[in-house]
Amino acid sequence: MPPTQPLPLTPPERRFEDTADEVLSLIQQQAFQEALRRLNASVPHRFSAIFRIEGDRVRNVLLFDKLNQPPPPQFLDFPLADSFCQFVMRDSFLHVDDSTHEAMLDGSPYQGVIRAYHAVALTLLGAEVIGTLAHFDPAPQSLDDAHFGLLVLASRTLPEFLVRSEVWR
Repeated sequence: MPPTQPLPLTPPERRFEDTADEVLSLIQQQAFQEALRRLNASVPHRFSAIFRIEGDRVRNVLLFDKLNQPPPPQFLDFPLADSFCQFVMRDSFLHVDDSTHEAMLDGSPYQGVIRAYHAVALTLLGAEVIGTLAHFDPAPQSLDDAHFGLLVLASRTLPEFLVRSEVWR
């Protein structure tokens, strides 16, 4: 009888292209919560979210939490002026591994509460910024270029599908 091969302890790493294709397909199917879950599965961040900019307010449209807990109230609806989203709107992205070391965020009530924040703007084809797509965490976290690139790729596809969906209303 031939010797059996031991089973791997962890599943083999998925190819990045497979993950990108899956996320884009989920967005096109308007399975936005599942797309967020998939985006979050390969990063260390606890949360992934879609935020909508509504005048001087930011509203959470969808939130994925690795711990599957109710959303913290301070992440549901808050002033744009207090948020990290204002910088994403201005610069198209924000890449912060630890907010306690980021002078640009000084004065924000979220500095130190949200330590890691990696986000990109959600921009319609007419160049209107309508929200942000973010990974964030209460602990410092880094995000490599490939996974940040996946966030960018998703943000380019997401807005046109999102604004026609029920979750955006």
